[in-house]
Amino acid sequence: LCDNVEVMNIDVEHLGDGVLFWGTDNSKIHNKIISENIRGIRMEQSYNNEIFDIVGQFNTEAGIYVANSDRNTIESINANQNGYGILLNSSDENNIKNTYIINNNESGIYIIDSRINNLSNVTSAMNLRYGIYLKSSSENKIINSNPIINTEHGIFLDDSSYNSIIQN
Repeated sequence: LCDNVEVMNIDVEHLGDGVLFWGTDNSKIHNKIISENIRGIRMEQSYNNEIFDIVGQFNTEAGIYVANSDRNTIESINANQNGYGILLNSSDENNIKNTYIINNNESGIYIIDSRINNLSNVTSAMNLRYGIYLKSSSENKIINSNPIINTEHGIFLDDSSYNSIIQN
């Protein structure tokens, strides 16, 4: 396990995971360009981290992939031309804010089996499927976001309940 790690100011290309946080808590990833990996940033079983000022592009699975990780902040992200822009799987109480997610091959933001996440000031546009897709997820909030001009739907809820969509 790692604690209080800071990864900053480097570009990462052509890897499986550009940056991997596994069992890493109270840490930061920022000021990076992450491109042409399978996953630009992969975070698993990690808590209370910050990911900010990131450009994630041309990653085949996801620009940012978060699984089984709670209470993280993802902010000021430009995710374009990835599989998914941001993917949250079984992750609760995360904040995604001030992000610009465009032209991804799947959904801009895909949240599955996750609860109590907050999305605010998210622009998710021109993605091949959905701007924001919630599957089997509850009690999430989408506030002041612009899921526009996506091929299938701006916001799509699948088997998801008690979510709030405000001023979109």
